[in-house]
Amino acid sequence: MGIILAFHFGKYSFGVPWSPERLNLTFFEVAPWFLDVVSNFYNPIGNFPYAFALFSGLTKIVGGIALILGVFSRIASFCVIILMSIFLINQEFIDFNFTFPLFFIAVSCFSLYFGSGKFGIDYLIAKKFFSTSSNR
Repeated sequence: MGIILAFHFGKYSFGVPWSPERLNLTFFEVAPWFLDVVSNFYNPIGNFPYAFALFSGLTKIVGGIALILGVFSRIASFCVIILMSIFLINQEFIDFNFTFPLFFIAVSCFSLYFGSGKFGIDYLIAKKFFSTSSNR
């Protein structure tokens, strides 16, 4: 899920090094077409399109990379749930299928509950700093 968020969806709406050259986006710049779409959303999102577009881009890029690495995975999952819920509510203004937000919400709920698992950085940090003293 993190790979899809960061390297597929994020690169078209937010300026990152792997964004297509044809979009002419500088680093962390919000795509103008995305601002136009977000400005049509229901209030209060429609009143603050740049703030939501920035939140959306950061959630896709930073949250996606956090999910890949397994660091702050619960926080990233919560942000993805919020973002995709807003996309579902404003589905009539977006030109894609509603199954994508439902998929991301389902996987994020799983990650929110279980965390990153044994292969994430969160697990390694918790294992190192919160191990019981009986293991010493």
